[in-house]
Amino acid sequence: MRVLVAGSKFWTDWQTLMAALSLVREPDVLVTGACSEGAEDLAVRCWRHWGGRVQRWEFD
Repeated sequence: MRVLVAGSKFWTDWQTLMAALSLVREPDVLVTGACSEGAEDLAVRCWRHWGGRVQRWEFD
């Protein structure tokens, strides 16, 4: 299973993001853009902390 996170680069509410990601059952890979700030970055840090794999896709 893949989980996609795309969000604002101004997102700072890491608690809400962690709560939402913690509801995912049997996750395999987190897919996100390559934004180094905001929702995508917070999701990547959280996912990696939990030992998950991440695929980051550069945007045009």
